[in-house]
Parts: sequence; C-alpha cells; structure tokens
Amino acid sequence: MLALPGSAYLYQGEELGLPEAIDLPDEARQDPTWFRTNGERYGRDGCRVPIPWEGDEASYGFGPSPASWLPQPALWASYIRSAQEGVAGSTLSMYQEALKLRRRHDLAFGAPGVDRPRR
Repeated sequence: MLALPGSAYLYQGEELGLPEAIDLPDEARQDPTWFRTNGERYGRDGCRVPIPWEGDEASYGFGPSPASWLPQPALWASYIRSAQEGVAGSTLSMYQEALKLRRRHDLAFGAPGVDRPRR
C-alpha cells in the first residue's frame, strides 16, 4: 500500500505490527456494542487498547499511571516501540524505510511527476 501513489493511512499500532487484543477481560470492556448486545459482540475495544511505547510497566509508557483505560496484553511487551527501534527486520523499521522511500519518490502526490507542487 505504501508503494502506491496517492494518500496512505497508517492505523494505530500498524507500524508496530500489533495484533488486535481479542482476549480482554469482560470486566474491562467499555465499548457500547458490548453492553447493547449483553456481551454477545465484543465491539471495538480490542483495537482501541493503548499503544505500547517503552518500558516494562503495566502501561508500557503510554501514560503517567501504571495502568491504561484498557489493559494491554502481556504479549505486547515484545511489540513495544523501544524494542523495535533501530532493529533490522522489525515491523517498525520496515515502515520507517517504506515511508522514507515514499518521500524520496514523491508518491504522496500521485504518479511521479504529475500534480506535484512546485518547490
């Protein structure tokens, strides 16, 4: 997708390779869908868990408190940004390189050489 001309969108956590947190405890769920369906449908909580940035505390550096509004799975310790930064072959490094290439080839402006703003 990042090699195509035009706009590109990265979603929260995509650059870290985060999987959706599907095993949240029921008591932690907050999405209205969960409550409207009496627990039959999970809703969006699994993709709204805070991004793990660094460290080994419960919130992985996302905020000042040791916990976040939705619990981050223990598995996410291996996905933290600080563990992937500068590591060849990591998902974060792949995205950083792809974004550099997009800039180098002016892909955000559509087909190379077309509709580019004057510099």
